[in-house]
Amino acid sequence: MVPPRDDRRPSTPSLCVLASLVGAEFRRSSWAIFTLRRRPTGPSDRAPRASRRRGPAGALGARVGTTASAVRRGSCGSSAHLRPTGSSRRRSSCAGSAPRPPSARAWPELVAGAPAPARRDRGRSRGRRRALTRGSPQRSRTPRGVTPLTRESCRALEAGKGVLPDDRECPWLARLTVVPRVVSPLALVLLLVVALAQPAGASDTATTSSTTTTTQPTTTTTPRHVYVDPLTGLPDPHHLTEHRSALTIKIDNTPQAMPQYGVQEADVVYEEIVEGGITRLAAIFDSQLPTVVGPVRSVRRTDREIVFPIGGIFAFSGGAQYALRSIATAPVKLYDESNSGPAMFRDPNRPVPHNLFANALLLMKKDGVPRPTRPLFTYLAPGQFAHGPKVRAFTVGFEAGYAVTYTWNPSARRWDRSLFGSLEKSANGVQLAPKNVIVMSVNYVGGVGVIDSYAQLVGSGPAEVFTGGVVQHGHWSRSNLYHRTVFTNDQGKVIRLAPGQTWVELLSNTERVTIVPR
Repeated sequence: MVPPRDDRRPSTPSLCVLASLVGAEFRRSSWAIFTLRRRPTGPSDRAPRASRRRGPAGALGARVGTTASAVRRGSCGSSAHLRPTGSSRRRSSCAGSAPRPPSARAWPELVAGAPAPARRDRGRSRGRRRALTRGSPQRSRTPRGVTPLTRESCRALEAGKGVLPDDRECPWLARLTVVPRVVSPLALVLLLVVALAQPAGASDTATTSSTTTTTQPTTTTTPRHVYVDPLTGLPDPHHLTEHRSALTIKIDNTPQAMPQYGVQEADVVYEEIVEGGITRLAAIFDSQLPTVVGPVRSVRRTDREIVFPIGGIFAFSGGAQYALRSIATAPVKLYDESNSGPAMFRDPNRPVPHNLFANALLLMKKDGVPRPTRPLFTYLAPGQFAHGPKVRAFTVGFEAGYAVTYTWNPSARRWDRSLFGSLEKSANGVQLAPKNVIVMSVNYVGGVGVIDSYAQLVGSGPAEVFTGGVVQHGHWSRSNLYHRTVFTNDQGKVIRLAPGQTWVELLSNTERVTIVPR
């Protein structure tokens, strides 16, 4: 990039102050910085191209010339000045028995800060300046009332012999040649500072230099808000869950139901105790919608406590009247085999009642509310980790042979789930391994494993949160059915989970959790 040329005289306050310091040093120094010499002029002796440029360079040269002529007191008297007049073939003289500034009318270029001549004299002054800068042998006129001197008198005056009267003038115009001599060190430093302090874009040399500046593009990274799945805490860049409601499907958990379909793709899974002490799953889908989920089983009263804060759609196979009346009070849309259409189907290769399956993708089109669903947990930010006692494995002590064990997998940073004495895998061969496991110690109203009993999820109680290979002991609390459950540690701070799938074990307060440390 070539900066635009600016030939205007620098007028910054700092430059003026530095120029004043340079002039003061010139006057104080005992050495002359420049010597003025005569040089004959003629048609063949033209000024260099640089001298014809107008601007700061010419102005600075005029100032230096004036200062240099003032310091030549050994040959020109006390306060000499120059008056260009007369023929260009004659010599110059400096005059002054008394201090007197140079004539602004005769040579305005040598008068720093002198006012412009009257309008009638502008043409003549401009012509003399043009003759001086271009080297033309133009003859200048002698001002009225001034008697020109002879060449011999001017030579004598230049040699320091005699004094030039006030009404006399040398009748010739001389060219000045600036010849450097010994320079005062301080004056040289000040002159250099003045040159460096000149504003960018002003030309202080005879030649114009082109500077190419390459500007590197600046990349500014603006933090971008990434939408997060409310039920997993994982990024959802396509905002899929923003337009979906929660879909809860009841899933069989008996040995006859194994292997299960779609459980590994659920966002949240609740494991509850039903009649006889066996367990059943309530799988909540939002971020992923598998086309085969099941086997689908019947509703229980505990399901109303689970789905009340999230709403959406609830799919099941049927249920007893007490359970149906209970789930009907929840803010969900109910779908079973009788009204779901192709969203539910049976597998003839499995025995009844373990052969009913659901299509989560078709069920989600039933337009549940709210959309998006409300979050259930608080998650760790990227780069954060949970702190607590390290755990190798733990067992949730469901009775009646349904105790489940979770083993920490450090490479996958998940908890591998085992049921019925072996690792539990889905029908697709995927290991069930959630990121987080929450064990809630709850009270089963009506008794554990009794028909019409349910887990009381409003209130508070002990809780163990397993995440990131550690355990955090704390409490769960829930003020009413519409609010979610809040998990806090012993210091009262909210426990944050690792983003991903979460299993919630609704363990009776009469049962225990066994932890194996590492």
